[in-house]
Amino acid sequence: MSECSARPYRRLGAFLVLFAATVAGCGASSPRPQATTSDDPLRLEQAEIDALPADLRLTLAEDAHHYFRYIADRFVGLECEVADDGPTVNLHGDAHVEQYLVTTLGRGLGDFDEATTGPVSIDLVRLGTSIRIASRMRSWDPDALWQRFLEGYLAALEDEDAAAPEPRFAVRTRATFQDDHGALLDWCDSLFQSTSSVEAARVEVALDSYVEMLARHRPGLEPRAYEVVTIGPHRLGVGSRRASNYLIRTRGPTDDPSDDLILEAKEVTRNPRATCLPISRRTDALRILVADARLAYAPFQDVGFVELNGRPYWIHEWVNDYTELDVSDSSLTLTELQEVLYDVGVQLGRGHPRGLGDPYEAELRIDLRRFLIREADSIWRRAGALADAVWGAWETMR
Repeated sequence: MSECSARPYRRLGAFLVLFAATVAGCGASSPRPQATTSDDPLRLEQAEIDALPADLRLTLAEDAHHYFRYIADRFVGLECEVADDGPTVNLHGDAHVEQYLVTTLGRGLGDFDEATTGPVSIDLVRLGTSIRIASRMRSWDPDALWQRFLEGYLAALEDEDAAAPEPRFAVRTRATFQDDHGALLDWCDSLFQSTSSVEAARVEVALDSYVEMLARHRPGLEPRAYEVVTIGPHRLGVGSRRASNYLIRTRGPTDDPSDDLILEAKEVTRNPRATCLPISRRTDALRILVADARLAYAPFQDVGFVELNGRPYWIHEWVNDYTELDVSDSSLTLTELQEVLYDVGVQLGRGHPRGLGDPYEAELRIDLRRFLIREADSIWRRAGALADAVWGAWETMR
């Protein structure tokens, strides 16, 4: 990989690397491994467990909620069997308590990799399952947490401009932020994994279309800010480990390395198990950008998408400070999580119907409210059954 302080103009070089690889027959991508299945769709086969990186294998064995996150693609298959009901909304698609983020930009549910449209119960049952697993881990009252979420959700359906007080978790997390861009750059330098010159060239060439997309939405954008310095995959995340991703360090607004930018390109996947959702049939990068705009309190910076190796990737810029809620964090209290879930309720209550029912969005909110009042207990029971199934699969792995 290049030194981060280097400033060569490499676009022509990237094209030449790709041309040479194509001539040599190296341009084909290798087949993607497929996980085996068992009678229990939530249980990992031993061969799959053995193939996991050691750090991830240990994380999944120690933390039931991380296991739940890792099997998200399998879980949605069961959801489609038991939770395919309710009005069609903007779905987060992977709603759980550890998706709650506090960043330089703001707070709220983030990570819209699985976002799409579909029946509202998908998000509600998934979040309810997460609440039950987190409560079991921490010996908390799950009903109290679920109730606070419902209160926030219904408040937002009543008033599309409803706002939740900033949770104490967000306040104390933000108080630790340093806004140190140099620290972000140093940390990212430690994350870059090695990659071939051919693969780096593919990413670099693909980035051109991303820059063109940004320019359409931001007149006056300086393309030189996105000249590549370093490219490589990283190994962060839990559920996202199943997909391909890249970190990209670019030149930034000046030649000074201290203002370089960090971008992340994440593969947009298709989930054939999600039979009740559009993501079962096609990979659609635009759905993630639309969800970011409709569901996020504070959308990501510089979002866009590209095609790489015949597959779509979505891209956004990293910010200096970013913290995910961690269920196993001993400093997190039941009261704090109640406040977070009220906030999540408001966010989803505002975002679920946004932009889908025009000019009848008010009627969609009324329909959602009626559905939730009628079905909240059923949704909660279904979440309980699924949480038990996840817990049993996790204990089998342990």
